[in-house]
Amino acid sequence: MSLCRWRKVDLEYPFESVAYSIDHIKISDSLRANIIHRVYEGGHMIYVNPEALEELKKDLELFYGN
Repeated sequence: MSLCRWRKVDLEYPFESVAYSIDHIKISDSLRANIIHRVYEGGHMIYVNPEALEELKKDLELFYGN
């Protein structure tokens, strides 16, 4: 599994460009099913938004648990 995480409001790393790149990777559907795309509120410093940090924590627990 690959966890791709982005911040919804982030001028340094706009998530749309990363999502576009991932959507255009030439891989099989079975491999693509292993990519999880999550977008969090919070800008570049996601850790200052408690709700986004909790979402990230849950996703990382899932990621490292597999």
